[in-house]
Amino acid sequence: MKEQTLLKIALVSSILGLAILFAVARPGDAGQVDISSIDGTMKGNQVKILGTVQDMHNAGEVQILDVSQPSSITVFVSGQPPLKKGDMVVVKPTVPMGTSEETIIPILESASGLKVERDFYYVYSPERISVGQAVKDIEANYPTILAGAGQKSAFHGEQLYSLIAKKGVKVLTSLKAAEAEKIFEGIYRDVNIALANELAMVCESLGIDFSEVREAANSQPYSHIHKTGIGVGGACIPVYPWFVIGMSKNIGFVPELTKSARMLNQSMPEYSVDRALSMIGNSRGRTTVLGLSFRGGIADRRLSQTYDIVKALLKRGCKVAVHDPFAGEDPNLPKEVILTNDLGKALKGSSLVILSTDHPEYRSLTEKEIKKYEPKIEALFDGRAMLNPSSFSRIRYHAIGREAVPASKKLEQTA
Repeated sequence: MKEQTLLKIALVSSILGLAILFAVARPGDAGQVDISSIDGTMKGNQVKILGTVQDMHNAGEVQILDVSQPSSITVFVSGQPPLKKGDMVVVKPTVPMGTSEETIIPILESASGLKVERDFYYVYSPERISVGQAVKDIEANYPTILAGAGQKSAFHGEQLYSLIAKKGVKVLTSLKAAEAEKIFEGIYRDVNIALANELAMVCESLGIDFSEVREAANSQPYSHIHKTGIGVGGACIPVYPWFVIGMSKNIGFVPELTKSARMLNQSMPEYSVDRALSMIGNSRGRTTVLGLSFRGGIADRRLSQTYDIVKALLKRGCKVAVHDPFAGEDPNLPKEVILTNDLGKALKGSSLVILSTDHPEYRSLTEKEIKKYEPKIEALFDGRAMLNPSSFSRIRYHAIGREAVPASKKLEQTA
């Protein structure tokens, strides 16, 4: 059988999931996968996926530089031209609108001497995955979104992704539209999280429970109030708004709502730390922060809100210990900060606990367990509103959008 390169370059963080799905989709002819920059264990020559977002510096024929920064992608092609006639280039990272047409395609054409649509095909198809469930998201949870540099590219892209996308393929009319789609997904969530945080602050001022009001409001089918949060982390949601804000001068329009929402969410760690410290009379002892991952159940720490919480605590003169079930060394934490997966070690000597990440392990955390490890803990600030406030009597409890629950003086004295 003549070799057919279905996918020449995919600049993606979900590369392994894609490779597996394409291999399974066409086991008879295009079932072999060459992932040159992962571990070299999967070899073949039918579906070539060269390079990942995490390790692009030595990706065979193509070198990708400076992709560690989510706000920019720089493509640098060296050596032999990476493209030959008939190849398809699929780019998947989230990029500012216009990146494909203004940056990537011109570089590929210049380096290869080929012309898009005439000699090779170019498709932009944004990643639509959550960490920890990439294969399921790609294959079954959502339709694939894509656009081509022209009708030929769009046709071949649709044919390719129809092999694996059970929810179908939505072909948009332009590359800019496909680039915007993923950015708008993130901005929608960022703005709605900001709205939830603002409404939660209103509830705090009124002495009512935001969670109770939210649940009642969302019983109406047109209301979709999000949950509050101590911060918005990850490499996606806190980054995408800046793509639009940053191009405001060029497009002659300032996205005020997008900018205001981002600033509010960005302020939540500082706001939460001040609220938490006020629970213990603004004393500057040791604080334990629960969770380093940006969300629960995963080990991903990229742009985690916990870094901002730790920074705010240190700025206020506190000593800090961080607990996380996935704990390991972390060069992004200051050296004086303790990081451990031992809850007892993390709590020892602290007077305040701040819950930052909604790890499943924390859902069953009780006052009794906390006091067992450190009897002198005075307060717990629940940054995810995931614990039951009525279960705390000897520890002062507070969550965003909930009125602080004072500890019982009688029980406090006998603790």
